[in-house]
Amino acid sequence: MFIYLFMPVFISVLTGLIVLLYDALMINVRKWHLLFISLAGIVISILYSAILWKLPFSFMNGMFVSDNFSIIFSVLFLLSSAIVLLISYPYLNDNNLNFGEYYALILFATAGMIFMASTLNLIVIYLGLELLTLPLVILTCFKKGRDFSHEAAIKFFILSVFSSSFFLFGIAFMFGATGTVNIAQVVMALSTHKGISFPYMLISVGLLILGLGFKISIVPFHIWTPDVYHGAPTPITAFMSTGAKLAGFAALIRILFYIFPAIHSSLTEVFIVLSVITMTLGNIVAISQKNIKRMLAYSSIAHSGYVLMVLTVFSPATVAAAIFYLIVYIIANLGAFGIVLTLRQKDKEYLDITHFSGLAGKNPFLAGFMAVFMFSLAGIPPTAGFMGKFYLFNVAVNNGFTILVIVGLINTVIAAYYYLRIVYLMYMKKETENVPSTISPFVKIPLIILGIATVFFGVFPSSIVALFKTTLFLTLKL
Repeated sequence: MFIYLFMPVFISVLTGLIVLLYDALMINVRKWHLLFISLAGIVISILYSAILWKLPFSFMNGMFVSDNFSIIFSVLFLLSSAIVLLISYPYLNDNNLNFGEYYALILFATAGMIFMASTLNLIVIYLGLELLTLPLVILTCFKKGRDFSHEAAIKFFILSVFSSSFFLFGIAFMFGATGTVNIAQVVMALSTHKGISFPYMLISVGLLILGLGFKISIVPFHIWTPDVYHGAPTPITAFMSTGAKLAGFAALIRILFYIFPAIHSSLTEVFIVLSVITMTLGNIVAISQKNIKRMLAYSSIAHSGYVLMVLTVFSPATVAAAIFYLIVYIIANLGAFGIVLTLRQKDKEYLDITHFSGLAGKNPFLAGFMAVFMFSLAGIPPTAGFMGKFYLFNVAVNNGFTILVIVGLINTVIAAYYYLRIVYLMYMKKETENVPSTISPFVKIPLIILGIATVFFGVFPSSIVALFKTTLFLTLKL
């Protein structure tokens, strides 16, 4: 059975290696072959993940686990990577970047994400974090000859080193406080209070949150996000804002689900403060942004604040609401970046928000889908984003955090301004510049799927949330 546990990770890494060898050894290779091989590996990984559903298993004392939690996140990682590869293909061709290394690095990063969600061991989470981070650093400066891409990669690397260092210090303090780095064993030690140093324990949890805080872009650890999102190639920006952020939250939820109940009173206020300042700063600064990628970067920060709102209390409803919100955020964000990728000509991108002016008259298909994704990110019915916020706010109110919900509602109104500004420009303004908007089938098909999902989860959200509530916690505690 343990062989199946590693198959999603093993297949992702193996597919990356096959892509590298195929690109290096085959003469005059057709580049769509690289995409096909990568997608085939992802599909096989998803199928193996589905086999493990409701079959809890732990290998080497929690070093690697398979439960519904890890399977849900693994499938989300793989799906987001597949969509990023699809929408990347025209961009890579036009910029002469269609190399096997690109596909391999994304597959390696995906393997790191799966590691982060599929373990109870803090050391393995750290290894997954590094396996995710290093490919992202390379991908950030994958497009050569752009100084600001190199600058973004350096910033990302330096801040990643700091975050990794904090996470390692957190692991060290955890071991010093409890004598173990296994999260489940930490809980057992906390329940017996034998040999526990609670000051060290609080320091450890704080350092672990700080280390992961860089990955999920919560204030004040968000400082890398706008510059890196701006400097990275647009497909990689989409990848970092969805899959990488999701991996950070998966690790954070996994850690806090076990540890948080024992030290609840010490961390509740911390999460409330982080949630308020993260969503508020992200939304306020996003208003002034003229570059669409920087606007979506600050939007990403704000959405992290919304998710933190419900992580103040842990229950099946809490985690189900958080995961549902992350799913609808990823769907809308990938869709928005997919449309941003169509507004370009060869190596020139049109990233100013004014470039969306008059898009409805020129390309109603793109404008319509962009409007749907903006409505979802803003939380306007009947999109999935509205239901995502509804579940978050409902859980927070039920747990007595009414003031926090009021702050969240105020921030939702603020966010609606800069999201709806894009819709206003597309439908109410005339075109100010001849912006190319030719859409490739590699982008069109994912956009249709993401658009349908955005509406479907907005109209029929209860089924998936109920699924999370009833099945997620059957196997979360092994």
